[in-house]
Amino acid sequence: MKKWLFPCNLFKYDILGSFLKNGFVDYGTNLNVLEGDAVYIYIGAPYSAILLKCRVRAILSYDQSINDSEFNVGEEINIKRRSKCVRLVPENNYLSKIDLINSKKLKANGVKGFSFQIELSEEAIIYIDSIE
Repeated sequence: MKKWLFPCNLFKYDILGSFLKNGFVDYGTNLNVLEGDAVYIYIGAPYSAILLKCRVRAILSYDQSINDSEFNVGEEINIKRRSKCVRLVPENNYLSKIDLINSKKLKANGVKGFSFQIELSEEAIIYIDSIE
């Protein structure tokens, strides 16, 4: 099982609203993410931290994914189409631990980037697991 970091911009997409309504989010990716993998959702400003740990429950084509465009924020956004979607179900939230899992702490513990989807390093996984 691998662990991934996926960014989300709350000024473009209300991922929390989508989770609340649907109980899951279908997230596009080109990475080799597998069912059962963990995906941490990193939210940029104003939090700049991981807010959720999710589990991949299914690998889907775009045609199989839900249309949750009602959660797009602001003007029409052009979301880059990815090769597949992963259905993410939330497992844990870090709202009460945001000061431990912000970008500064994550960077100091091996996370190399926040604006694109990445596989987490062993160093980052050990740190994040210590917070749960």
